[in-house]
Amino acid sequence: MSTIPAVRRADPAALPLDPAPIDPAWIVSGEPFARCAPLGDAGAVQTAVWDCTAGVFDWRYNAEETICIVAGEAIVTGQDGIARRLRAGDVAIFPGHAWVRWHVPDYVRKIAIQSRPVPALLRHVGTRLRCKLRRMAGLDRVGEPPRLMLRPGE
Repeated sequence: MSTIPAVRRADPAALPLDPAPIDPAWIVSGEPFARCAPLGDAGAVQTAVWDCTAGVFDWRYNAEETICIVAGEAIVTGQDGIARRLRAGDVAIFPGHAWVRWHVPDYVRKIAIQSRPVPALLRHVGTRLRCKLRRMAGLDRVGEPPRLMLRPGE
């Protein structure tokens, strides 16, 4: 029987990347060339390594994205007009549906974790279904407070 490894390791500095062109309408100046390699896709959460050469471009985030700069640097300017310099080791969070101007002076490589929100109705239905299944399995008793079990028999 095959097993799925508990930990998968990837070296973001050495990972081969595929071309991921920036929308030409978003490019403000230069000829930025972007590449990307997906690391994982768990449905609502996707992880990738992305890099880009020098240039200035606008980027629209369809979902919230958390990044960690691995190499190089970029100056990002949000809709608030404040420019922030991001260097190797820096972490930044970009809200979904935001427009951000990226200025890459030379080169930047980042790890990106993109999370798409679960719609409220789907969250509600999922919570109700989970509760009903727990009651059916005898794990929850209607009208009783939840019990804390530290170890079996305690």
